[in-house]
Amino acid sequence: MQPLFWTGISNKDRLIAIDQVTNIINSHGILLNHQLFSDVSISLVIEAEAKSIQPLWSALSEIMSVESKENAAAMSGKDCTIFLNITFTQGKGDLIRDVPSIPG
Repeated sequence: MQPLFWTGISNKDRLIAIDQVTNIINSHGILLNHQLFSDVSISLVIEAEAKSIQPLWSALSEIMSVESKENAAAMSGKDCTIFLNITFTQGKGDLIRDVPSIPG
């Protein structure tokens, strides 16, 4: 599998953007892993077939700004692992996750 490195910038609310991105990924590939970094950014690992890479790119480009280190020719012809980092412009860097107390 060929690795591709994409960067996205979203001006939308983080929860709305993540929902939209997840739906797009599920339509064009498989989400293998994710890592949330506060409310500022998220890192995704996606696996996609060669025929799905360009439609995935196009669909993501409709909801946010997407850039790639590779040229368009490198984005087709081979199944790929895509490393997508998304930055949310509305993030403040102070996301707090409440962990519920589990009795026992």
